[in-house]
Amino acid sequence: MDTIQRGLIPSLTPNGQIVLIGTILRKNSVVGKILTSQEEIWKNWKRKIYQALYTKSGKLKSLWPERFPVDFLEKRKQSLGIGAFNAEYQNLPINDNALFKETHIIEGCNPNDSPMLMFIDPSTDGNKLQDFKACVLISRSIEGRYCIHDAILEQGHDDEFFLRATQLFIKYRDRILNIGVETN
Repeated sequence: MDTIQRGLIPSLTPNGQIVLIGTILRKNSVVGKILTSQEEIWKNWKRKIYQALYTKSGKLKSLWPERFPVDFLEKRKQSLGIGAFNAEYQNLPINDNALFKETHIIEGCNPNDSPMLMFIDPSTDGNKLQDFKACVLISRSIEGRYCIHDAILEQGHDDEFFLRATQLFIKYRDRILNIGVETN
């Protein structure tokens, strides 16, 4: 950033332009900062962020259908995983600071009477059959580590997913303190 702010920008002619083309792989990358920052130096720039897949009138479309047809992008999303696909093709990078680290998760923890939280990501944004839906029940140990007690991760129809999530809630309802649902 320093090279751009101190070297490139001051060397522009009064009507000079910088054209930057790139993918936001990390929020703190040069491209990420320039395209998303509200800092004074960047906020007046003409910035455009494109996504390879978008929904228009309830139908999934490709930004560049001749190069990346929708079916190709859907297969790519499946092979890369949603996080990598979102960074590479959607300009939606993973927030590294928000990720669980392996040391935070207890593998094979024993069920106990600790209170749990239930989190649901229904992925009901118009592409219901392709996006993964998730429901997870977690608790936290005294040491600050997380225990995953049960989880659902699947693709399919909304009604089937919500039936399974409801069954999970009924199974653990006496221990669930709160439920969080992601909205799209």
